[in-house]
Amino acid sequence: MTKKTLLWISSVFVGLCLWQIATTLLSTDQRQAVTLLQQTVTQEASVTADSNSPVVTPPPVLQVNTSLQFGATGGSQETVLLGDASSEESLYEYELELDTRGAAIRTARFSRHNDRNPKDPQPLAILTPAGNGPSQEVLSLANSYFMLPNHNAQLNLGQLHWQAGSSSQDELGQQSVTFNATITANNEPALRLS
Repeated sequence: MTKKTLLWISSVFVGLCLWQIATTLLSTDQRQAVTLLQQTVTQEASVTADSNSPVVTPPPVLQVNTSLQFGATGGSQETVLLGDASSEESLYEYELELDTRGAAIRTARFSRHNDRNPKDPQPLAILTPAGNGPSQEVLSLANSYFMLPNHNAQLNLGQLHWQAGSSSQDELGQQSVTFNATITANNEPALRLS
């Protein structure tokens, strides 16, 4: 493509954009909308009978129900294994050890790569828990806080043991598992997270 052609295409594009902007600004409805957007209205604003300004009502204020107590329920502490890293001949390339705490990954190991220990080679772990001891453990991809901003509440789902469903395998050999947690309001189920 020549420089003249590129310059011509660019000029046509800019011209069409300017035309669209000009026709939008000159339309009557758009001028009224721009005028309304430029006006600053307070809640105390009132309109007199001889005024030509439009009547503007303040937006409704949402009332927060402060009597609601939120919580979360899950299941018991357990781990679920997906895949297999027990041998290099495994059908799976990796093994995931999932933890119900935070519905997180505890460890991920490759089945076809080892840790290069010549005396006792083990599957290479690419994800492991971090932290100082079990009480301060940080797990990979763990859920954290569930925020309820309209109710000024937050729930720490990273410390909750989610309910683990049974693992399933499809006809192609792909495995899956679902973790569930239930958000409660006044001890009644309100929302289910999966």
